[in-house]
Amino acid sequence: MEIDRTKFEWTDEDLTKFYSQIEYFKSFRHKPINQDNFFEAYKTCYLLFGKIPLASTRIDVNFILRGRPNLTQNHFKEEWEISYNSKNKHRIQLGRFNRPLDPMFYGSVPDELGDNHFALVAAMECYKELFNEENTTIKQYFTFGKWYLNTHFEVVNLCNDDKCLSTNPSLNISTKKHEELINKTFPSKAAGFIIEFWKFLSQLAGSKYENEHDHFITTAFICAIINYRKNEMNLETHGALYPSTMTENNGLNVVLTPDTVDKFLNLRSAFMVKFSRNPANFKNFGVEQCTEEAMVINHEFSFVKRNNY
Repeated sequence: MEIDRTKFEWTDEDLTKFYSQIEYFKSFRHKPINQDNFFEAYKTCYLLFGKIPLASTRIDVNFILRGRPNLTQNHFKEEWEISYNSKNKHRIQLGRFNRPLDPMFYGSVPDELGDNHFALVAAMECYKELFNEENTTIKQYFTFGKWYLNTHFEVVNLCNDDKCLSTNPSLNISTKKHEELINKTFPSKAAGFIIEFWKFLSQLAGSKYENEHDHFITTAFICAIINYRKNEMNLETHGALYPSTMTENNGLNVVLTPDTVDKFLNLRSAFMVKFSRNPANFKNFGVEQCTEEAMVINHEFSFVKRNNY
């Protein structure tokens, strides 16, 4: 990450103004959700990103795992069904990083807690309702797609969260290197503010959903990031890495733009998994793969059942 120090020579008055803008942005968690308030929250972030450098990280993995719950008896057979929503945009609701009607690609990347944890993260994130206390479903099927990277790319790093970093040492090392660079480059007050701002964004990205206002402001700041980098820096923003709220911020999630998926990802295979609830423990599930891994050919796939399915 290269930094032009001349852009960030701030006075105490500047820092006071930045803190005030952040508090103003936070206030939108308590304001009505409408177009005017969204634009005002977006504009506030846009101006801040013009002053404060963002941290990035490289998606340096073989593949991203994306899941979809099977809510009917029908099996998914085509790539578009388990990708971002490209054909039924009218069904897209406000999400953590997307506005209504605007598709984004949500997936999970391998963390350092093992393959089983990685798959669990993908399942929990794609169907949070399964773990709702009012849900009494005994068994639930999921379809997972393995989206391989054609090339590695950079995303905004929203994982400056102590718990997330403690369980992902490699990410922790790269994040701390960014912080060291900031501390070496800027006066102590400015450096402290930048790192505090990174932690603030990570806190928003990794907070459990309580109401629509939570997604309202995270969507505002991701839109501001994408458009600021495009308009002012002539840079494409591929997406962001953020903590998995469903695993208490232990796992790693990624949100990508549709253009990034189309350019850099290739769905090579898919498989199905069955979650069976333990009647004696509501939150405990048995997990087993119930189909063989199906190769994707011409954007289509067909499952072969395993004996226990």
